[in-house]
Amino acid sequence: MLGGAVLFPYFMWLLCQPFCGALGAWLSKRGGGRKLEFIGSGIFPSLIMLAMMALLFPFAILVEKNPYILSHLGDAAIGLFAWVGLPGLCLAIGTIPFWRPSNIPRERLVS
Repeated sequence: MLGGAVLFPYFMWLLCQPFCGALGAWLSKRGGGRKLEFIGSGIFPSLIMLAMMALLFPFAILVEKNPYILSHLGDAAIGLFAWVGLPGLCLAIGTIPFWRPSNIPRERLVS
């Protein structure tokens, strides 16, 4: 069982994620992005981590012939959830305030 001192930095990092997602969404909306674009820019760090894991897991299995990955798929799923799922959810929570339509005309947002 992991102690609280080990998990404390992870939970502090998760608490920062909504602010990072909000910053990405705000910058995208300020630049004139549409709803899907600013949600995508808000959760972008999590998408990059998903892409890295989607490349590294098959590489470890097929190229390195790492037997640990195949025999511990549950651990790999937990790692995927801890490094992609939870942070992605926290980043998406940060984009929620920007879901409502803006009163500012689109031309004024870009300039």
